[in-house]
Amino acid sequence: LRQYFHPKTQIFYEKNGSPLRRSWLLYGPPGTGKTSLALAVATHFKIELHIIGLHGLDDDDLRDQFSRLPPKCVVLLEDIDCAGIQSRKQGQATRDIRSNATNGDVPRADKNKPQVTLQGLLNVIDGIGAPEGQLLIMTSNSPRNLDRALYRSGRVNRAMHLGYSTPSTAALTFRRIYENAPMRKLPPPRIEKLSKLFGSRVKRRKVTPAEVQGYCLNNLQSPKDALKKFDEWYEAKKK
Repeated sequence: LRQYFHPKTQIFYEKNGSPLRRSWLLYGPPGTGKTSLALAVATHFKIELHIIGLHGLDDDDLRDQFSRLPPKCVVLLEDIDCAGIQSRKQGQATRDIRSNATNGDVPRADKNKPQVTLQGLLNVIDGIGAPEGQLLIMTSNSPRNLDRALYRSGRVNRAMHLGYSTPSTAALTFRRIYENAPMRKLPPPRIEKLSKLFGSRVKRRKVTPAEVQGYCLNNLQSPKDALKKFDEWYEAKKK
């Protein structure tokens, strides 16, 4: 990304007549850090993060949103699998209904719920006249529900799975929170030891990074209690 956002990269692509575009697909369960990663990228490169929600938009709205983007930014399209994106056939059927019916004949749900079509989304990603210079990040909880045309090679440069917490990531979260806690009573070496024990409790359990962080923050005054109560908390969470 450092090379992608470098000013000389844009000059190189212009000289070669190639569009300057990058897109990622981040997928995994909710709470695994997909949005946080997009924010971290924007913060690291000191550029704007633009979040575009697809719900309630149609193709024209989406095209208008993309036309207003600055030349260098991170664009986040969240939960594209849940946005009700119509396939090419569905989109054509909707247009046929609208063109062949009077206003009173159009189904109420169709009038009140505009939708982005798959073709409309593909056009703003890499169609003719699609914006350049941005990093597009799309997130999905269930990529199997996506049309393959959306994430084919060349359209999506990188697909990354963000999964449940591992022992190492849980230990890092534990240590980061309790070493910086305002009422810290234990020395760093002790917190380090507790973090490893905490990480071992997370092993082979479906706990997201967001849940680990929330759990630790709810037990901020006592890392010992956080370790001691974790099994009980996890069993209650499953119910």
